[in-house]
Amino acid sequence: MSIGYRVDSANSATLSWLGKCRPSGLILVDTPPSGAALDEACRVADFVIIPTSLTPLDLQQTFKWDRSIKDKPHCVLVLDADLRTPACRATIDALDAEGVARFDAVVCHRQGIVCSFMAAPSKLWECADVWAELVEALS
Repeated sequence: MSIGYRVDSANSATLSWLGKCRPSGLILVDTPPSGAALDEACRVADFVIIPTSLTPLDLQQTFKWDRSIKDKPHCVLVLDADLRTPACRATIDALDAEGVARFDAVVCHRQGIVCSFMAAPSKLWECADVWAELVEALS
């Protein structure tokens, strides 16, 4: 099944190689929330996106990562959100109060995204706005 772009498995060694050879083009790396692959991905990245959900535990980890990569361009992306809820507003307010750089776009919880495993979703919704912000940040 083709999703329109190449997907490769990555580990610390392949990420280290990417950092050394610096291939042209855009390479996106999705890592587990901790471990050697995450550390290496952050080390070699030109820009880091820190995803967060609305849970207090996730937000706590987001603040930790924000502080640990201050020397690297990065931005927090709020995911799986419902803009109508107090939890969403509290998360955004907490990030803003701490001066954490974040995308203006907030990716809402959408079944079309959840159900698009290994296939391009039929509509990008807020992800298109995130992409536009990312392109602007990297320009």
